[in-house]
Amino acid sequence: MVDVIDVREQNEIQLTLKELVDHFNARPRSRLLNMLSLEFSQTRLSELVQPPHVVSELSLITNCWVPDGFDEESDDPSDASSSIPSVQKYCLLSMRGSYTDFHVDFGGSSVWYHVLWGEKIFYLLPPTPENCTAYWNCIFFPDMLEEAWKSDHNRSADRPQVFQLRQSRTLHIRHQDVLKELLTLKPNKSHGPDRLEAAILKECAHTLSPVFTALFNQCLENGIIPDCWKAASINPVPKRGTSKFRAIACTSVVLKLFEKLLLQVMSSQLNV
Repeated sequence: MVDVIDVREQNEIQLTLKELVDHFNARPRSRLLNMLSLEFSQTRLSELVQPPHVVSELSLITNCWVPDGFDEESDDPSDASSSIPSVQKYCLLSMRGSYTDFHVDFGGSSVWYHVLWGEKIFYLLPPTPENCTAYWNCIFFPDMLEEAWKSDHNRSADRPQVFQLRQSRTLHIRHQDVLKELLTLKPNKSHGPDRLEAAILKECAHTLSPVFTALFNQCLENGIIPDCWKAASINPVPKRGTSKFRAIACTSVVLKLFEKLLLQVMSSQLNV
């Protein structure tokens, strides 16, 4: 039996895997089902599903808990590493239109996703006092849900950060990385034909970073680079001696930023 959520009722039910597959294949579907907790950590399938290298780099288990030479997935009681937090692997199977009711994630836990088919959308909000108050009001006073949402939504400046994870989209540029690179731009860096100067981009980093994050990830998803980024300004500059030669083509600062971020993401996943 597997635990499945009836999306319309937000109730948990149990079905056999065959019953769940039959519901998926049925047309029209009588129920909207969402399976979120099929663990396969200790099965043969686990060997075929390995996290990207960047996950291990960021994992507190790897960096702070596991001694060298220990197997963090060992089941041997005599192994000292068996007492560390386990790395669990789950298969999620959701019908189109499924959603998970808003909730507070456990502190200290991290999750990575790989979409084999379809799409998963996250709506993320920071744990500000206003957002937490609105959440608890909606949980304990469901009859006040609409009123609480409207009042807090209009009063608060917070807006959900929307993150769409689609199949084959294995590279993702993070907002915090874009902001960091914008803030560390050299103000005197040469600009390209778009005349977007590094000093301006750095000054407006907090405003521009979410825009550039969405734009960069859209480029990755579609495999398209804006034509204006490909243009370059050619400025021949006479120099004395071959040791003084340098590039004379100035490209867009935004393109250079994108290239740098993309290299970081690819290097982290390829363990370069």
